[in-house]
Amino acid sequence: MAQNVWEKPDTQKEQPAQTTTTVKQPTKKDLQRQADLPYLKGNIPVIDGRVEFDTTICCSGKSAEDIYEHMLKYMTDMTKQQNQTKESIVSLVNKQEHIIVARLNEWMVFKANFISLDRTLMNYTFVATCRDGAIDLKLYRISYRYNTAGKEETYTAEEWITDEYAVNKKNTKLLPITGKFRRKTIDRVHQIFNDINAKFAL
Repeated sequence: MAQNVWEKPDTQKEQPAQTTTTVKQPTKKDLQRQADLPYLKGNIPVIDGRVEFDTTICCSGKSAEDIYEHMLKYMTDMTKQQNQTKESIVSLVNKQEHIIVARLNEWMVFKANFISLDRTLMNYTFVATCRDGAIDLKLYRISYRYNTAGKEETYTAEEWITDEYAVNKKNTKLLPITGKFRRKTIDRVHQIFNDINAKFAL
């Protein structure tokens, strides 16, 4: 008898069942945790018990005198910005050592809509020390005047936005009240430093 050599072509052979992978959508909690990451422990610099932000901006080829004149104008204009109060001033200058000191009193808004306005007055000292080719910036002596339940309270940064007071013990999220102050303060400091860097750095 003739041998059976008939068979199904490869294209008709059974294919292995395909599996589908379901991508888990991030929850609201996951998104909040991700948003809090840049503000968790280690992001508030504390020097000798005092909250103090500082940075150095390189200005290659510029003299201390030239940088001083431009920074004096910048900081004077800064005191007149829309978010500033009449208490914001350039309080001290040292032309010989090229140092400028400003005291800022500005509104920090957390939430604003037709129903409510949640904001605080943030006070801080801002110092620019100009030298040949660079500016040393320091922002410190930070405090907040906050109205809650019809009563105005004053808090220092040291007792309000440090790791101990604004981040949970597991370092996974910001605390509800102090956390919003911490977030806004870090954002504001970065905004100031980045703006000066964009205008002065080479």
